[in-house]
Amino acid sequence: MMAISLQDQLLKAGLASKQQANKVKADKRKNKKKASKQSEPAAQSQTVLQSRQEKQERDRQLNLQREQDKAQKASEAEAKQLIEAHKVRKDPEAEVSYRFVDGKLVKTLYVTPQQQDLLARGRLIICKSDEQYHMVPSDIADRVEQRQPTWLFRIKSKEVCEDDPYAAFQIPDDLMW
Repeated sequence: MMAISLQDQLLKAGLASKQQANKVKADKRKNKKKASKQSEPAAQSQTVLQSRQEKQERDRQLNLQREQDKAQKASEAEAKQLIEAHKVRKDPEAEVSYRFVDGKLVKTLYVTPQQQDLLARGRLIICKSDEQYHMVPSDIADRVEQRQPTWLFRIKSKEVCEDDPYAAFQIPDDLMW
């Protein structure tokens, strides 16, 4: 035997009318729909909010990267401008070859004896800009170093080992190698 719903029993007994039953069904459907709509926007708004936050974070990172690139380009431009404005002109008749290390390569720059002396004393510094080597005064090199430290080639004084048998002998600054 099939169970009869309470609504059908009330209709048979005459305690409720067909209109009342339809109204109750409609109210039930509306409440169900309302509940599902309220839970959907909450879930949707959560995902929308999360995606919006992720987009803001990506945009912030992208803007930060752009600012860093812009600052890097500005510092490169300033360093190039300093080198171009203060570089020591190369003498076309310079005969002394001055060698220095650029990474793993030994490079040669032809200088005059006076320029060689200034390079050995650290008064002139070699800078690299646009794959070209220039000599600039040491005070300008300090300013370039603040902007682009990898562009400079300074003579580094080597530490003397305690057990070095040649430590007592001085190496002349004008030694050619």
